[in-house]
Amino acid sequence: MNRLICFSLLLAACSSSPAGPKGKDPTVLVINQATDSGFYLTWYDQSGQISTTRTPADSQQCVHFTSSSPADSVRYTWFIGDTVDQYHTWARGETIWFNPATGVVADTAAYPFGAEYWTIRITGASSGSYFQVIAKAVASAPC
Repeated sequence: MNRLICFSLLLAACSSSPAGPKGKDPTVLVINQATDSGFYLTWYDQSGQISTTRTPADSQQCVHFTSSSPADSVRYTWFIGDTVDQYHTWARGETIWFNPATGVVADTAAYPFGAEYWTIRITGASSGSYFQVIAKAVASAPC
């Protein structure tokens, strides 16, 4: 009986204890106005976690990434288009690594808000002459 009471008290104490440290989980609002191509956004953290999201043509979505731990650095890469057909265009890019616990990056002049929140707007078509991808770091979660 004493063991059961002791176990119940321990369980109650552990269930009300606060969780570990929380980081700023990166968030990107993807606005894909390209008329014929999906946009691929791939997140990486230093623990090896990878997550890829496709935003279809003429659509938008909010993409969240939860890093393995607040101590992991995070970055993302993006791709749109067709690299196989020589008559179609494509584009790719990447961000710098940033600390998800703070959002801070080494170049604070280029990223005054940190690098965890972004909006990305895509226009153009693979059958056209270009894609325009505008990625902008923003001060707070865009969605």
